[in-house]
Amino acid sequence: MIMNVKCKVVDAPCGAGKTSAAINFINGSDENAKFLFITPFLTEVDRVKECCADRNFVEPDNNKMSKTESIKILLKEGRNVASTHSLFERFDAEILNHISRYGYTLIMDEVTSVIEHVVISDKDKKVILEKYAHIDNSHIIWDDDSYTGVFNIYKVMAKSNRLVTYGDDPIRSHWMFLFPVEIFNAFSEIYLLTYMFNAQLQKCYYDYYGISYEYLNVKKENGTYVFTSEPVNYHVELYASLIDIEESPKLNAIGDQINALSSSWYQRASSKDMATLSNNTYNFFRNKIGAKSGSVIWTTFKEEKNKVKKKGFSKDFLPLNSRATNMYQNTYAAAYLANRYVNPMEKNFFMKMGITYDEDAYALSELIQWLWRTQIRNGKPISLYIPSSRMRGLLKNWLKGNN
Repeated sequence: MIMNVKCKVVDAPCGAGKTSAAINFINGSDENAKFLFITPFLTEVDRVKECCADRNFVEPDNNKMSKTESIKILLKEGRNVASTHSLFERFDAEILNHISRYGYTLIMDEVTSVIEHVVISDKDKKVILEKYAHIDNSHIIWDDDSYTGVFNIYKVMAKSNRLVTYGDDPIRSHWMFLFPVEIFNAFSEIYLLTYMFNAQLQKCYYDYYGISYEYLNVKKENGTYVFTSEPVNYHVELYASLIDIEESPKLNAIGDQINALSSSWYQRASSKDMATLSNNTYNFFRNKIGAKSGSVIWTTFKEEKNKVKKKGFSKDFLPLNSRATNMYQNTYAAAYLANRYVNPMEKNFFMKMGITYDEDAYALSELIQWLWRTQIRNGKPISLYIPSSRMRGLLKNWLKGNN
């Protein structure tokens, strides 16, 4: 497939004015321009509708039909639409035809999930590859168009060119689901609002498919946020005075080892380790800074949540991958109880294709995105418990202006 779409990556820290600049860009564009604004959070949909009133943005309505059917009608009419990532990921050929026909511009607030490991046994892979499909240039090609049966989900993935594999042995190889690149390629132009794009899997995905992109920044001009190709120093080191990082050797001892608090560490950790981490977090919130439930947030890997939670902060859990939500902007204390690494299967797939990845940049970008759910996004101070020595070091280095 020839990639015709042009992507402009607006790479700027949280709170730098990316969404405001996007709104101003929309309002200042030709009146015949068509826009699809995709955001992770419904409150941002309302913001776009309100701030771009002259553009008459609408959102899909599921009162009388599904949101997928609703957005088909809206795009067929050439309306400006604001919606969420979850709906964007379900776009089909009919929707893409409408997008292409009107020459829509996509404004995407934050990256989307572009790759996922497919859980399938070697036995099932062997049956599929011997009877129904074959591998061509890493892609699973489904041969039996008339097939209906227990493997139909893999047939659908393969027929839509979304099922790929890597590994020397076809049967023992890993199967991966890729986001349909046709969705991105249907737009005339894309503006991706994010931070540290070099650390995102979507960059690897764009490199894999040969989607070209250029970087933009955000600046304030005459009191208004605008996109710019000029270099901008965002002075992230100014946030150092707003983040009080807990440095107690006793509380941080559990994270001294470089891989401590990683997903694999949690799987090996003893009940004593979990009790220590839980008690440390409680002591930080209650005894160190005197914070109460409702004014704090904490996180770890979702599957490990119940091992760590403790009365006093259990209800304040915010998932690791939380982005673009303002619901916690009044919290002033946070505990980041994880040590982030890229999913090895996803990383190895791209590496097999010659695309390298920076583990530390990924970990830092995920931490920053989560941390900016607190009141620091409003320029107010926060207290942070981050026991992982690796994650703490990455953040402190970033706060010195080293990115």
